[in-house]
Amino acid sequence: NVDAEGQKYSYYRTESEGSKIDNVVAQGKIKIETADNAGGLFGYIAENTKVHNSRLIVNESAGSLIKANNNIGGIVGELHGVLEQCAVEHDEAKQAEYDALILDNYVERSYDNLFNKTEGYAYYVVSVGGLAGTSEDGVILDSYVKVNVIQKQAYIAGGIVGYTQG
Repeated sequence: NVDAEGQKYSYYRTESEGSKIDNVVAQGKIKIETADNAGGLFGYIAENTKVHNSRLIVNESAGSLIKANNNIGGIVGELHGVLEQCAVEHDEAKQAEYDALILDNYVERSYDNLFNKTEGYAYYVVSVGGLAGTSEDGVILDSYVKVNVIQKQAYIAGGIVGYTQG
């Protein structure tokens, strides 16, 4: 249960009284590459950390790309805290174009792949998610993803979270 009035997540290990990160936006040419966890904004968000009102704005023409070999997410690679009112989407012009195509039931589109595995590693990516690659006892509230989550060399993939536990 979530008690929004008291801002305490009673059934989770995360409480919003811990550290808070607010209104972080990354956009433009974003390239992140690591051997472990990677996210568009954070590699790892610990317990008692709340990220609020933050976004990754993907610019396909700039060639945005997030590469890792463990957990890859649009906002965070590995989540143990709280994401609230966070989003991963295309820049405004491209998002409007894609939204119009969806409304017109046009399905033959090509997409840049935002998520990829780090070069030179033989093993597969463990998990990929639109907001978080993996979430263990994490909380996600009022958040959305408007990009495709494509990574053919991932064991687990999900539109919001690749792997969740707790």
